[in-house]
Amino acid sequence: MIRALLALALLVAPARAADWTGIWGGSYVCAQGDTGLALHLRERVDGTVGAIAHFFPLPHNPLVSEGCYEMQGRPQGDELALQSGRWLLRPPNYFTTDIIGRMTLAPDARRYVGRVLGLGCTLFVVREAAPVPPLPAACRPDAVLSMR
Repeated sequence: MIRALLALALLVAPARAADWTGIWGGSYVCAQGDTGLALHLRERVDGTVGAIAHFFPLPHNPLVSEGCYEMQGRPQGDELALQSGRWLLRPPNYFTTDIIGRMTLAPDARRYVGRVLGLGCTLFVVREAAPVPPLPAACRPDAVLSMR
């Protein structure tokens, strides 16, 4: 019993206040159903986090569209709320959403888990360094920076 409780505690233990920079992959659920999600996060010198949110279809939900938009936020320890910004690649009838979640340590990797703050949306779960599809050309950081 104690071993099971210890294992459970390790699964949901808060992560150390750490660098959020990296590519985090997983999925989220909104009105269109289960949708692939890649968050390309970068900590900035001023302590904020800039992001590109890339969503895409999954094999079990192939009718989801692909798109991406900018996000930004400021970490509060192991918590991060990201507010949506401008579209980089917008499919018809899609809207940006904000997210709020917490970084946790899992046996295989750090995870960022939380809520998608949009109508008809529920949860998201992404894992650090998880495999994700390549970003569309319009969403790549070098293309985004060159547009400013």
